[in-house]
Amino acid sequence: MTASKFLIIAFVFFSSTPAVALVIVGEKPEFRPSNWSRGIHFMPGLGVNTSIFDSKIQEEDTGWGGSVRMDIGYYFTNDFALELSSSVNLNRVNGYLIWDSQFNLGVRTRITFFESSDKGAPYARAFVGRGPLVIVFERSRPAEYTQLGANRLQLEGPAYGGAIGYMQMTSTNSVWFMELVLAYHQLESLEVIKTTDVTPVIVAKQAISDRSTFITAHLIVGMVAF
Repeated sequence: MTASKFLIIAFVFFSSTPAVALVIVGEKPEFRPSNWSRGIHFMPGLGVNTSIFDSKIQEEDTGWGGSVRMDIGYYFTNDFALELSSSVNLNRVNGYLIWDSQFNLGVRTRITFFESSDKGAPYARAFVGRGPLVIVFERSRPAEYTQLGANRLQLEGPAYGGAIGYMQMTSTNSVWFMELVLAYHQLESLEVIKTTDVTPVIVAKQAISDRSTFITAHLIVGMVAF
């Protein structure tokens, strides 16, 4: 083989290799509402919530606020996923600012017995987890906490919940979702916190023996980021 023929063959080989690689990458299955591609997917969302807070600190009352949620999951099949999620919910209930955080493990599945298409499909989620709920006294505070000089309380306990949602593909091939979530946060322990010039100090701790709960209903809108 002459040197000129060798150079021509080498040039054709190396110049064609990137094109082949691009075709292979392009063949990766696309995530669609009715056909979830296997792998890791991240779904952030924002929304509003309404809550019912019931404890010895506050008799049963309702509040409104905003929600932020982030789900990252591994999708095993085109209709089943295992995911980790976190949510933060802000509420005002009768003069108290409530900051509820939850960290959950859950499952997600498509609702296959309802009619769906590549452009839109329903799904359901269920989850369990745990997290803290912080109460900041904005106006007044119960007498027992006034004597301790407390500025806020931190309660903690398990959380449970479920959701139904609908995924929709847009004209630009991005996937968005709307979801209705119901979460039940059972509160089992309490820390009384006093803020000083240096750092917050826990001035009292106790187990919660009465039934203290924070129940929220969320309406979340988000997207499949990847």
